[in-house]
Amino acid sequence: SGVTTLFVWGGANENGTSRSDAWFYDTDRQTWTNLTTPTYITGRAFHSTVLYKNVAIMFGGASSQPEPTSGDIRVFSDVVIFNLMTRSWTVANPKLSPPARAFHSSSLLTGFPQTMFVYGGVGSKGEILSDLWMAHWSGESITATIAWKEIRPVGESPPALFGHSLLEYMNSTDLTVSWGFTGSGLEVWNDGWTIVLNESPVRWHRERWPTALRARGCFGRAGPGSMVWIFGGAAALGVNGSQLLNDVFLVGPMP
Repeated sequence: SGVTTLFVWGGANENGTSRSDAWFYDTDRQTWTNLTTPTYITGRAFHSTVLYKNVAIMFGGASSQPEPTSGDIRVFSDVVIFNLMTRSWTVANPKLSPPARAFHSSSLLTGFPQTMFVYGGVGSKGEILSDLWMAHWSGESITATIAWKEIRPVGESPPALFGHSLLEYMNSTDLTVSWGFTGSGLEVWNDGWTIVLNESPVRWHRERWPTALRARGCFGRAGPGSMVWIFGGAAALGVNGSQLLNDVFLVGPMP
C-alpha cells in the first residue's frame, strides 16, 4: 500500500510456535498496526511472499503442529492472498498444486506478467525438493483464475535445495537460483544456476558465481535486476549450532 509501509504475516516465535498474526509497519510514523487474520487461515512459518501490484501472495509454509494422523511435518500447498488496499484475505486451492512445502523460494518475473515461480523447499517427510513450478492468473481475480504448471527443463539442473534464493537476474525472462542447503548432511551450496524461460527447450545454465563470497542459506536478498543485494544467513546448520552471518554485499554480472 505504498513505499512507506511494510507488511509482515506469520513466522514463528522464540519457542518455535508458528503464528498467524499480520502487521503493517509505517516507516514514516514508525508505528505498527495489527491486522485481523481470519480463523480459517492456518498460521505458519517458512512460507514465501511476492508482491503483485497491491496484493501480497503467500505460498506454502510449515506449521509447528505435525499432521495429527501421520505425525509428518505439516506443510501447506495453498495460496494465501492479502489485498493491502482493501485489507481483505482470500485463499486459493486450485485442483492442481505443487507438493506442499516450506523453506522454498518464490519470485515474479518481468517477462512473464501475472505469474509466480516456485523452486525447491522441504516436503512433509523432510525430503528436499528440486522441482520448479509456475502459477499464472488472469485479470485481477487471482483467487478465481490461478493455475499451476510444472516446468520440466532438459539437461543438467541445480540440486534439491532449501533456504536458497530465486529471483529475476539480468534479463526479464531469466530466473537464477543461488546458494542454500542441500543433501542429508545439510551441506551449504555455493553455486548459481539460471534458467532461460523463453528458450525451447527450457534448460538451466550454470553461472560463474563469486566463489570468494561465503556460501550460505536462509539469507535475505533484494532484487530484481542486474545487481542483487544479499544479507546475512547461515553458513552452517546442525546439532552443534548454526554459524550465522551479518554481512551485506552486492552481486553483479561476472566478467
